Amino acid sequence: MKALLRLKYLFIPACLVLINLPACREDIYDPNANGSNINEPMVLSYSNSFSFLLNANDITYYVVNYTQLSETTTQVIISVQNYQSGYVEIFVTDEQLNPLYSVKIDSNAANVSANIKNNIPERVALHFHQFTGNLKVQLNSIYYYY
Repeated sequence: MKALLRLKYLFIPACLVLINLPACREDIYDPNANGSNINEPMVLSYSNSFSFLLNANDITYYVVNYTQLSETTTQVIISVQNYQSGYVEIFVTDEQLNPLYSVKIDSNAANVSANIKNNIPERVALHFHQFTGNLKVQLNSIYYYY
């Protein structure tokens, strides 16, 4: 009888775990992939990096994303592959909306890069106008060790 009672107390929690286990799955994305779903951006933001990936098809859209960066020196890397039409404007600003970096891209671009020094990028605004192509925007903190 005691064994049956113990089984009862183990069975219910085990069932709850098995029911919820599929809901805990997290998709793992290839860091070199440019967003898989058309016109659905993928944004990854951490204390040392920010990434915006988009596989765009004739999109006209304005979006502002907030970074979680904490260092005052940041490398910006932008690439566009499979460009077909339109343009994208990218604006990086600090907390007071002061411009730190901006670029307009209307063609394929491989690893357009720049460094932002003495400021922490707070926002990345992207303005798409009938843009078709694969866009990747990366901001990476640069650490200096003395």
